[in-house]
Amino acid sequence: MTLTHDLILRPYQEEAIDAVRARFRAQQDKRTRTALVVMATGAGKTFTALSMVAATLQRSSLARVLWVAHRGELLMQPAKTWRAVPQLGSTGEAGIVQADQDEHDARLVLASTSTIARDPLGEGSRLRRIFEAGPPSLVVLDEAHHYASDGKSQWARLLQALQELMPEGRALHLLGLTATPERADRRDLTGTWGDSVAFRFSQHQALVSGFLVPPRLVEVPIVWSAQTALAMEDKDKQGEVGEMQTDELVRHTALEMSPYKGRAVLVFSKDVKTAKRTCARLQRMGWQAATVIGEEHPSGSPEREHLLDAFQAGELDALVNVDTLSEGTDLPRCDMVVVARRVTSVVSWQQIIGRGMRLHGNKRECIVLSLCETPHGLEYVGELLDQTPGEGGPGSPREQVGGARRIAELQVVPVRWVEVHPGRAYMVELGRSKKGTPRGQVWVTRSNGRDWMAHRVIRDRPWDPPQVRALMAAPASREIAESYGRSLFIQCKGLVHREADWREQAPSDRQREAVSKHGIVVAGETAGDYSDALALHFARRHWPTLQMSLAR
Repeated sequence: MTLTHDLILRPYQEEAIDAVRARFRAQQDKRTRTALVVMATGAGKTFTALSMVAATLQRSSLARVLWVAHRGELLMQPAKTWRAVPQLGSTGEAGIVQADQDEHDARLVLASTSTIARDPLGEGSRLRRIFEAGPPSLVVLDEAHHYASDGKSQWARLLQALQELMPEGRALHLLGLTATPERADRRDLTGTWGDSVAFRFSQHQALVSGFLVPPRLVEVPIVWSAQTALAMEDKDKQGEVGEMQTDELVRHTALEMSPYKGRAVLVFSKDVKTAKRTCARLQRMGWQAATVIGEEHPSGSPEREHLLDAFQAGELDALVNVDTLSEGTDLPRCDMVVVARRVTSVVSWQQIIGRGMRLHGNKRECIVLSLCETPHGLEYVGELLDQTPGEGGPGSPREQVGGARRIAELQVVPVRWVEVHPGRAYMVELGRSKKGTPRGQVWVTRSNGRDWMAHRVIRDRPWDPPQVRALMAAPASREIAESYGRSLFIQCKGLVHREADWREQAPSDRQREAVSKHGIVVAGETAGDYSDALALHFARRHWPTLQMSLAR
């Protein structure tokens, strides 16, 4: 890490800043210059953008910046950071433009979308007053995926107004920030942000770099009682069904949360009534729980801030909401997310799961307890982690409880791991490249009786001493250790995939000869069976030597 403006930035944050500057320079012939930064929730996109804001204000005493967000938390969070970090706040004062607050002449203006998009070009409008105090050198649009330039929303109208209010001869610099550039409604963003982003740092990149904790998906979908199921089929009882479902979902949520007492939990309910009943039941069970409801605790209100601060301080251990906390909420203490409603878009999954993946103290994972059938659960989390190890070793199935609970095996590339030493060592053979160069193996081993390490091991020939390269800087959980092999698995997924076509073919002559030569018993008759048996035989033979290499 290096120091930029006396602020410690992570390497990818510095890369993001450089990429944005390069994108702006490449558009010098345009009056509106745009750069979109896609950075995973919890990876520090706000701090990255504030560093750019400080640099902008330092360049000229006349420079000003407008920061636009649609929720109070998305204004309060950067404002707090700006004022708390002297190297930021010393470059200029920050002011809020929202509802009754009208600090439009501050050097950094943090403005609510709804406030400044209301008749934005009207005489005396809040946006016009900001520009009259001095046109901004940079406009930051938080949650930039909302800004589709098709003229159908307040977001599009605001974009048009920003362009019209910028004085002749001045360029409008738009910096967009988002963790989820895809829109659920599929409306086009290219008109605003171009065909590609300026910089992207995904959740997987943040995970394997150690800047986020991994999610662990626990699926316990509710099974309706016979009485409720019959009522759902009876047209005469449709008025009763909603109440019956709510009661059962509340009981189900509280019951499945009970083993996790002591965690810091965000609960996402399907509606306000269910949220309030869930909170009341949790309180009766001894949880320090509260609801955060948009109508009762408006965005940016002291009441909401008090609840969020109490949760982060450990005074509350569960916050129950509907969709209030899915976006723009910074609660690093959260280490469990309960999804007690259907989620119909990947974007929503990303936002909800991201609430619990921020680094905090000794937090090692975020449990995602999914209580309703959700079509994107396995796909999204599996894509994020690629594989989550089971209790029997990396990639093995997790337990099933009572026919309802299953801790899912989350894999996009379901790797065929070889169990070399139960509970201590697992291996994947990577084969050779098209040029014949050995790719070696990925080993995941228990390093100190508790934590795990991932190594890549290469031998030019089976009898050569191993070349061992650590894939991680320090031991961590099995989930993280296994994820470090992801890029290697992707390169050769045709070989390592559990369902690869070649596995069902007949064994090759070379496989048969090797099995016969070494006296190996094969439990099966396919090429996959022979491959597994050979891999296990040689891995166990090399394990003592490899242990010595790993211990150095």
